[in-house]
Amino acid sequence: MYDKMVAYHNRGRGGDGGCCCCCNLLTCCCGCLFECILSCIIKILCVAAAVAAAVFAVAWFVFRRHAPQFYADSVSLTLPHNQNKSHAPIVSYLAVNVSVRNPNRGIGFYYDKVEATTTIAGQRFSTAELHPFFQRGKNTTELHLVFKDRNRTWSEEMMRRRNGGFDISLKIHVRMRVKVLVMRVKKVNSTIECDLKNATSSSPHDFEKTRCNYQHKLDIFK
Repeated sequence: MYDKMVAYHNRGRGGDGGCCCCCNLLTCCCGCLFECILSCIIKILCVAAAVAAAVFAVAWFVFRRHAPQFYADSVSLTLPHNQNKSHAPIVSYLAVNVSVRNPNRGIGFYYDKVEATTTIAGQRFSTAELHPFFQRGKNTTELHLVFKDRNRTWSEEMMRRRNGGFDISLKIHVRMRVKVLVMRVKKVNSTIECDLKNATSSSPHDFEKTRCNYQHKLDIFK
């Protein structure tokens, strides 16, 4: 007695995502290849997204945007003596030392134009202009501003107050470009205001360092 042996041929399931071999070789191989390519593309996209997120996070911490910081370090005011008795030209001087701090890393500033104006006790005094300069990241630049006014006759009240202190207002108008690594990406115009209270002509060393403020909020990447 012989057992009847029936040979069964297992057909591959092409529709459930498995790979088949033998039956329809061309169709099965194409299915496997498509799955491999799709899997590789998904993995590449995931890796690219992770790398992009990491690069963005590093760039955010390295290139955090901060506006330059301006400080008035010292003030010296020189008024004429015996202005009514001398035939020589009446000249008054005001010297202000300003420090500019760039707190950014990898971000520099091209100061194409720097112009400063001053008022003393509400009266317009003088204007000074500086040469253009470049400031790299994590750097402090010292600005020496000298203002000169000719033929101004100061009132007797002002002359009496010369040792008691003056209210001096300094405005610095800047036109600058922002540089990120090797790219110049932005042009910015702004005005910085410094209120220099109780600046005296006799004791400039008593002046307390003062932080200046922007007239309008400065966003270097807006």
